[in-house]
Amino acid sequence: MQAALRFLLTTLFMLLFIAVAHAVSFKNPYSHYSDRENIAVVLNDFARSEGYSAHISDSISGLISGRFDKVDPQIFLQGMEAAYGVKYYVLNDTLYFYHQNEETRTIFRPSSVRPATLRAMLNSSNLIASQLPITVDRNGLLVLTGPTFYVNSLLTLAKEFDRGEEHQVVMQVFKLKHAKAQDIRLDNLDAVVVLPGVASILQRMVGTSVEGAGGFSMVAKSPALPGLRGSGLSAIGATPPAESTSAGPTVISEQGDPNAGFSPQIIADSRLNAVIIQDFKYRMPYYDQVIRELDVPLRLVELHAAIVDIDIDAAKSLGVDWRGGRYSGNWGTEIGSGNLGWNGSFPVGNPDGGGIFSTIFQTNHSLFMAQVNMLEEDNKATTLGRPSVLTLDNIEAVLEDTTTRYVPIRGNESSDLFMVESGTVLRVTPHIIDAEDGGAPMISMVISMQSNQDASGEDSYISSDDGITVPPVKQTRINTQAVVREGQSLLLGGYYVQYAAAGDNGVPTLKDAPVVGGLFGSEDESTYTRERLLLITPRILDLDEFNVPRQVNDLGFDVEATQDNYERILKAPKEEESSGCSSTRNAPAKPATPALVQPVTTLNAEVNAP
Repeated sequence: MQAALRFLLTTLFMLLFIAVAHAVSFKNPYSHYSDRENIAVVLNDFARSEGYSAHISDSISGLISGRFDKVDPQIFLQGMEAAYGVKYYVLNDTLYFYHQNEETRTIFRPSSVRPATLRAMLNSSNLIASQLPITVDRNGLLVLTGPTFYVNSLLTLAKEFDRGEEHQVVMQVFKLKHAKAQDIRLDNLDAVVVLPGVASILQRMVGTSVEGAGGFSMVAKSPALPGLRGSGLSAIGATPPAESTSAGPTVISEQGDPNAGFSPQIIADSRLNAVIIQDFKYRMPYYDQVIRELDVPLRLVELHAAIVDIDIDAAKSLGVDWRGGRYSGNWGTEIGSGNLGWNGSFPVGNPDGGGIFSTIFQTNHSLFMAQVNMLEEDNKATTLGRPSVLTLDNIEAVLEDTTTRYVPIRGNESSDLFMVESGTVLRVTPHIIDAEDGGAPMISMVISMQSNQDASGEDSYISSDDGITVPPVKQTRINTQAVVREGQSLLLGGYYVQYAAAGDNGVPTLKDAPVVGGLFGSEDESTYTRERLLLITPRILDLDEFNVPRQVNDLGFDVEATQDNYERILKAPKEEESSGCSSTRNAPAKPATPALVQPVTTLNAEVNAP
């Protein structure tokens, strides 16, 4: 039996002679004679011969008989593993022996640091044996392999380091290039629109939201202005009264849980357009990733709008019969509500009381406006505005043209001012839809149009005390969504606007005579109804393209700002060369004809930039 065991050990040592050495090198060849000697004694003697102290697991047992004559240390250890299942690792000046059945494998996912960072920390602690390295799998998990007591000690150290990093608070500044850090507040006709910045979005993510944080919000305005009571000379040294809650919206702020201890702080620096974050260190990489995805450039969308009022009888002159007649023009239809006519088209002048109708207008935008101009010459149409604005993809553009009246309302001890606004507010939010096959993109638009019109006449009322006439305001709103291709326009219509006109009839000259003029003439007042149409034309712009004329030589500025051909260059007339033999002279420059400047209605155009 002993002879067979000796032969087996000798054969294993010879077969493993060509094995590759481990990172720890043993310098002294091992020589020893054993006769039914405990394996623990032999392993202890081997460690002492190499200059290490031995730590032997209780799971290792067995007897060894044989002679080891200057055996290579690596061959000896590999033979012990093959014959008795003995494995080893070296830490500092101790050689640890354990049985292969004690080997275990544990996976750990750190929560506050990256796995590679945690592995580097453990390696620098001199507690990782080169024979049992820590690895990181493709899922970002730490893999610990070794005997149970070795793995448990490393796992405890990793958890302590992870827990320590989790409570380390740092501050970091993230500068933005394209997005806006702070919120953007826009005052519209009847509401305050808040577009969230990156700081508000991050506050919403971590649970410390503020007013308007995390998403688009709209707060209705109060028609009453803040009261002035107590703000005069009597306010010196006095405690000002509390403001009425009806003068403005109530702000509700959601703060972090006070029982949670630490709460992250996220603020926006408008001077640098940066976001300043104070939070745990392990969260900073997540903030960085989210900010990088939010701070991206957006494409530009140019919006042309035309708001016109047209006599109902003259609507057919635009080249389309909304009732199904055949007139010139190229129109396509979109899904809407109302009475369907021929080919799915909708009537503009709907005497049956239909709602708001829409269609896609494929004819040239300039041709449509040329037809409107012809109707204006006959006093059958009125162009209220042709605003043009440049906005970003998914960013709302606001076009507002309003008139505000302040009506005083007296109370028992004070007087308040109330705002009565009339006009037109147009909001358009474009969204570019790229074609999957690489074709021409489409543009989705969310459109909101509000028109407040003074309804003068019998509906007006007079306050009993002050005698102030307050006309009612007729309010009309359109909220819709549509998708058009680039080059197409969206036409909205279907509601009426009342106009009043005063005139006089009679014998010329005599009707204007004092006292007796009434005998030769009469005054009359008539009302007429017009259809209000809204034409919106979106256009995708590229900053790398040449989108504006390089020069304009037309001193009258007759070229429209909404011309279709933006690459059109107006050429100056060629200068005539003078004749003669001795010299050639240029003709003197003619004085420039002064441009005629006409007053126009002021439009307030706002772009809700991020």
